[in-house]
Amino acid sequence: PHNPPSLVSRLSTMIESNASGVVVMSGSLAPGVPDDFYARCIDRASECGAMTIVDASGPALRKACEAGPTVVKINAMEFCRSFEFEPSDEHELADRIRSAAHSLGAWVVVTRGPAPVWASDGVDFLAVESPAVQVVSPIGSGDAFAGGLASALARGDSIEDSLRLGVACASANASTPHAAHIDRSLVESLFKSIRIEG
Repeated sequence: PHNPPSLVSRLSTMIESNASGVVVMSGSLAPGVPDDFYARCIDRASECGAMTIVDASGPALRKACEAGPTVVKINAMEFCRSFEFEPSDEHELADRIRSAAHSLGAWVVVTRGPAPVWASDGVDFLAVESPAVQVVSPIGSGDAFAGGLASALARGDSIEDSLRLGVACASANASTPHAAHIDRSLVESLFKSIRIEG
């Protein structure tokens, strides 16, 4: 009998045919999908020369981290839950982010709602301010962040400008009632106003 190609095989075909620079793996795995699915996708993408962003939590994230993603993007609550610790204060959370980035050899990007996004590669530590917007609905803002980050990395932007675009896309998304419906001119305006410390 004919065996259809696996999703991982299709992924590598898509990367090779489209010369994709960045692959994003986001969300919870479907029932029955093994915990190492994202890890296998990262392996295949890396073989094809693509950067990878994983936006997940729990066992799927921990397995994905073993495969060496380029960026781990996660919110603060999921970061603590996935790596099984409860920080006593913000200083300990920052130390854990830096430590995780160092051990993974990846950028770890932790979103914290309206508070500054924290990002570290184990050496540098960046705090990216979120611009003030009238929040209508935060639904989809995490995905908008990942999309902006991926788009900037794919065109060769610096990590600082990539984080700025991620934050700008997330903020623009939050200012609308519909998930993933963002205004390009608003994103461009917000991008210019975002400051980074570190």
